[in-house]
Order: sequence, then structure tokens, then C-alpha cells
Amino acid sequence: MTGIIWVVFGVLLALWTAAVWLASAVTGWAAEALRSGTASGSIKLPDVIEQLPEGLKAWIPGDLLELLPPLVASLQRAVEMIETSLPWAGEAVSWLVPLLWVGWFVVTLGLFVVAFVAHLLVRRATRPAQPRPA
Repeated sequence: MTGIIWVVFGVLLALWTAAVWLASAVTGWAAEALRSGTASGSIKLPDVIEQLPEGLKAWIPGDLLELLPPLVASLQRAVEMIETSLPWAGEAVSWLVPLLWVGWFVVTLGLFVVAFVAHLLVRRATRPAQPRPA
């Protein structure tokens, strides 16, 4: 029975390690992608009014067509602001990789303690009773 406990511990540890390793790799890749970032203003939103088919323009009220350019300009400014914060976000995300491994250690330690206590309990339960001296 104790062998089963340690096999389950080993399987769980392997699955947990693989999950944290994969999360660490993806997080590291995302941090690097954010850190390298694109140049500010490289994403340009199209002129929405020019992209609309002529048949559709006839059905849209003129007031709404006048609102679209300022809306697109506001969205463009928001995109540029987000792009300028990408290197900072990359630095912030890069701190997640060490935190993932600290979490891995804490959970691994917990798994080990549970397996060890289960091992001791099984050994105590299966130990033959010793006669008491009279």
C-alpha cells in the first residue's frame, strides 16, 4: 500500500511539474513578446466610413456617420497608449515566471507532506499488534 502512495505522489508530481513548466514557458514567451512590443502607432485603424459599402452608407443616418471619425480617432489614441505600455507590461509579466516556480515548490512540499503522513498512517495501521507485558 505504501508503494501505491509513492507512485501516486510521483505521478501527481510529474503532472504538476509539466503543467508549471508549460505555464512558465508560455509566460516567458508572452513577457518577451510584450517587452519587445511594436513601435508606437504601428497599428492603424482603417477609415471606417471609406470601408463601408455604398449600399450600407445610404441606410446609416448622417449624424451617425459624423460620429464615426472621432470614435475611430479615440480608438487609435487608445491603441497607441496601450502600445507604449507594452514594454512595462512585459517587465511585470516576467516576474510571474519565478512566482510560478515558488508556487510549484509550495505545492510539491504539500504533496510530499500528504504522501509522507499517508505512508506513516498506513504503516501504523498494518503493523501487527504487539502483546502487552503482563
